Amino acid sequence: MKLNELVPKQNKRWFYLMLILPLLVFSCEEESDYVPEKELPSIEQDRHTIAKNLSGLIAEYEGLQTELQQLAIEMAKKGYYELEFFVALELDKPLQVTENKTATLRELITLANDGDASIIQRIEERDHGLSLLLLNFGNSDAFSAKIYIDEGQDDLDENESIKFYMDGEVQAHSIASNPKEKVFILRTSEAYIPQIEVSGTPEKVSIGKIGETDVYIHSGLMINFNSTLRTYCCDCGVSFANAGLCEWYCATFYGCTGSAPPTDPNACNEPCDRYCKDGKDFIWRFRTTDTYDHWWQGAKGEFYPIIIWSDDANISYVDGEYIVVGDGIGGLKKGLTENVSGNNSWFTPSYELITWDEIGDGDRMKIAWYEHDNSPIKSIKLDLTTKIKVTPLIELEVGRGITFSINSGDDWVGESIVEYCDGLLSNYTHDTGGGLTFQMKKHD
Repeated sequence: MKLNELVPKQNKRWFYLMLILPLLVFSCEEESDYVPEKELPSIEQDRHTIAKNLSGLIAEYEGLQTELQQLAIEMAKKGYYELEFFVALELDKPLQVTENKTATLRELITLANDGDASIIQRIEERDHGLSLLLLNFGNSDAFSAKIYIDEGQDDLDENESIKFYMDGEVQAHSIASNPKEKVFILRTSEAYIPQIEVSGTPEKVSIGKIGETDVYIHSGLMINFNSTLRTYCCDCGVSFANAGLCEWYCATFYGCTGSAPPTDPNACNEPCDRYCKDGKDFIWRFRTTDTYDHWWQGAKGEFYPIIIWSDDANISYVDGEYIVVGDGIGGLKKGLTENVSGNNSWFTPSYELITWDEIGDGDRMKIAWYEHDNSPIKSIKLDLTTKIKVTPLIELEVGRGITFSINSGDDWVGESIVEYCDGLLSNYTHDTGGGLTFQMKKHD
């Protein structure tokens, strides 16, 4: 029997098509030009590309560094605490990069990236915290041609290295080598609140929008120049080499002039100053010789204390003697004081503590200080042993450790034991051992 006898004539063409269809499909699969979708570059890879691009653009356009500096100054004039700007918020601002050429960061980075604008799109979609920080402003009139990358290095470890781009080429040096010229660092701003944390951060302020998305920072990092609460002053002679520039910097950015607040007279004749003054204890002011951002010369620190003390221990009288029921130790973590310089100038956050009752709250408290850096959360444990008075003649010892949550990158500055009878009215100074000293007061 012939093939055409098995298949009706009108169906022959369909029969042959069905025979060759699997061959066609197989052939297409073998010779397919399909290419799997490429993975997007990581945020870290994009940042290196941007640093490379900026370094090349700086080499090409003589006015770009001054224009980038002006973006940071404009941010500071709005009340921002540090000389940096958020890249995603400034992509479309015209910059006078040469006498005859104006361009935006969007245009410049796209041009330097061989016309590929996708990196700009990724910044707008996923890297809202990306900032360009300017250091050594006021210490030098000259710019460095380098663009550094902050990759979370431990700047206290001199064995660490830091990468930078210069004229499009990547290099590195020890983090112990501090640049002396004005220099830009690409980083995640320490003020930035990631979107995932916004709903749980009550003290926040929006500094701009990317599309429909607000960019938030901690509200304490926006300064009200006219606020009477901003009582610390700038020590321009120490902070800056150029006195005229310093006056402008202090007045414009910090709204402060004059000298340190007057000291209080020692008017107490009691054995303990706290006997002479009612009200709550508070940490009145502190100063430091170290910002704990060693490599970022000229950068400001963000400091906070953690305080533990005997917290109204429960005393019982059992079988003829007094005993403590429970551990009797409490504690609290205070908020950040921002914009702290390492020139030993006073800062007055006035951290309010407790009304210190020697009987209920013990004879001492511990105050530990930290410098804040954005990083994942970790737990720390602080210990205190103190004596509480049950009667004027009977004391009991209480003590334990308390756990607190801090950022894993926060630097431990030091700690001090504050005794109940330490000086209070004559500017008695407590030393943490880490370059930071502080003074206590009582509210009127």
